[in-house]
Amino acid sequence: MWNGLRQSSQKVLSLVAELKTLQKNNETLEKDKEHLRINLLSAEEEVKLLFEENKVLDEANKRLLKQYRKERNNSGSDGKHTDVSTKSNKRKSSSKVMSSSPIQGKIDFSDQESARQPLSPLRCNSPNSRLHKKQ
Repeated sequence: MWNGLRQSSQKVLSLVAELKTLQKNNETLEKDKEHLRINLLSAEEEVKLLFEENKVLDEANKRLLKQYRKERNNSGSDGKHTDVSTKSNKRKSSSKVMSSSPIQGKIDFSDQESARQPLSPLRCNSPNSRLHKKQ
């Protein structure tokens, strides 16, 4: 049948088929673009959420560090709360903190009670889960 058509008709049919292919590709690209836009928005929301959670954790960490230092200073003074002993303990502790690495002064979180539970569940971000979202 193809050979029975004039060459101009064959060319027109060929161009129409190519146009349909291009339209399908364009639709696929538009869908992919929309999926990327949705993924970007959800990633931005997740970044904002993680930023806020990090801020809360940072404040809690500072508070705990301050409490830890206060308790360490109090235990080092052996109950003597004179100005001289407090000053000398502060000097000792601050020089220790300055000279030691942050890793050496870490808090032991192996205790079950101190293990932090996540503030909110993170959505699965594996390639398979992203494929299921697109469908």
